[in-house]
Amino acid sequence: MKKIEPVYMIANGELLIDAPVKTTWVHVMNYPSWQNFPVCEHISGPRGQEGEVVQLRKEEAGFSFPPYYARTLKIDPERRVIWKTYPVKPDEVGFFGIVEFQLYDVQGKTRFVYQTLYEFEVPYETQSELDAFRKAQYDNFEVLTKTIFPKLKKLAEKKGA
Repeated sequence: MKKIEPVYMIANGELLIDAPVKTTWVHVMNYPSWQNFPVCEHISGPRGQEGEVVQLRKEEAGFSFPPYYARTLKIDPERRVIWKTYPVKPDEVGFFGIVEFQLYDVQGKTRFVYQTLYEFEVPYETQSELDAFRKAQYDNFEVLTKTIFPKLKKLAEKKGA
């Protein structure tokens, strides 16, 4: 009989964007444009505000993740935004995540900081299965971060954006 245990995945980092915070913020909040969401459907709550729930599906070469909901927990305009994510259809592995983006002015440029915490409820029989799942998630998210954050940077730095 399989046991279930939480597996945590924490990812964080930052990048310097050669654009003012005001410009970068607009792009951060237009996350479908740089995060490659072919599905971004409003479900409930005030659009673009705290309490909004959207359904998202990500398509990124080398990245695999089931469709999920994202609830906007906190918006501090031009400073930070926090979401909670959870699956549309919980399958064998349930999860929830907290995703936070922060923006800081650095002499007219933007220091963009991201922090992500995911908890996966993983059925397993051996410790090696948990270790393999953890490694697979870190590898999965590494592919994603190498694609989406450079895209955000490029969009925000585009002249006339």
